[in-house]
Amino acid sequence: MPTAITAITPLVAQLLLKAQEALANGTLTGCHIFHNRPQAATGYAPVCQRLLPPDAQWKQALVAFHWPTSTRPEVAGARRPALLALIGKFLFVSLLRACAESLASENASRLRAMQRAEKASTSYSTSWATSTTAGAKAPSTKSCSTS
Repeated sequence: MPTAITAITPLVAQLLLKAQEALANGTLTGCHIFHNRPQAATGYAPVCQRLLPPDAQWKQALVAFHWPTSTRPEVAGARRPALLALIGKFLFVSLLRACAESLASENASRLRAMQRAEKASTSYSTSWATSTTAGAKAPSTKSCSTS
């Protein structure tokens, strides 16, 4: 996973190139992506998304989708190149979103851990300061004899 937002796009491009090579070789028959998605209560939640081939749930959602106007979009030219381009964009956006969500989850988790550590440190130092000033005796000034 990338450690900075600027590293996401090059990673996604590299992943897509590898996937195209695997498709061309016939070694890629399906693709799932597993990542963490940020959540307010727990910090993150694991997510699995099936990218290829599209499953029945994806197809049903597409069929059930209500187009916002009465004029539906049409494909100009050959359908196969347009479909391949749309699938490529879908894969790019899906991988980009998964990387960004994973990075955001990791950063949020680190921030929470630092906040807990800071709170524990502040609580410990406050209780230590209170206990040393409230009932502590002054240090002994006796000297040690070496006889």
